[in-house]
Amino acid sequence: MNGYLKLIKPPGMTSHDLVSAVRHITGERRVGHAGTLDPAAAGLMILALGQGTRLMEYAVAERKSYRVEMVLGVETDTQDTTGSILSRYDAADVKLADLLNVVRRFKGEYKQIPPMMSAIKIGGKRLYKLARQGYVVERAFRQVHIYDLEVVDFISGEAPIVMMDVICSGGTYIRTLCYDIGASLGCGAAMSFLVRRSSGKHRIDEACTLHDLFEKSIEAQRLKGIESPGPMLTDEDFMPFMHKIDGLASSLPAVSLDKVQAERFKHGRIVPARVTASGDYRVYEEEKGFIGIAEMRLAKGIISLKPKKVLDDVSF
Repeated sequence: MNGYLKLIKPPGMTSHDLVSAVRHITGERRVGHAGTLDPAAAGLMILALGQGTRLMEYAVAERKSYRVEMVLGVETDTQDTTGSILSRYDAADVKLADLLNVVRRFKGEYKQIPPMMSAIKIGGKRLYKLARQGYVVERAFRQVHIYDLEVVDFISGEAPIVMMDVICSGGTYIRTLCYDIGASLGCGAAMSFLVRRSSGKHRIDEACTLHDLFEKSIEAQRLKGIESPGPMLTDEDFMPFMHKIDGLASSLPAVSLDKVQAERFKHGRIVPARVTASGDYRVYEEEKGFIGIAEMRLAKGIISLKPKKVLDDVSF
């Protein structure tokens, strides 16, 4: 199978659990996702299948949008309310104006230290595994970007509850953003709810559930007279849930090659092209469609495309 799925991850399931479930339902072993969601979080996840896993870097880098709730007046070891409480504060004096004044400081470029309870590797070991063993290690800052951050609700009290909408770069830890906002307010904060609403051009209202996918699998198995998923199931069996592979790199500009140029490209050879901007391009053959990714190359005044990822037949 070659394509990708827009799935809704329910709370209580890890991102790895979702990947495993899709492998089981579709019979496709090559499955990857474009950005982890914490077990307690919910929302949109993009899962690539087959050759789609080769384009994951483009989907991972896409902007993400979230609806997040945080509680002021508390700090935990996980930076969300699933963790153990480290400190409590009386945050009754925090006003909406105070919050808005702090929140606006986080818009734009923002240096963020990843939490210990994360899947990042340091010295070959996952941070969350080190954290569970009681270790705290030094983590380098990450440069992330908060494109938009809006407070949509504020409930005052001893432990005020705040609801926010966030649009940010890929790799941003929203619970760390909540923690940092709480630290700037001087009262602490912990994320209490999170749902991912979009990833790049993909929106949660376009997504399906695991149940939808499972029902489609059962229907396809019945029609084909087979007892379990496997190589006999194809992209077409999961229509309309399976999306074409090039959508994973939809943020890249596209360029079309004729048959002769396309053959050169598919054999890993540089081809002349009329492109104006540097960077990567989605490459299409005029008759057969998407065939890979190329990067623009300028040498001796000649502009050409150098193959970066050449894909086999991915049409469906």
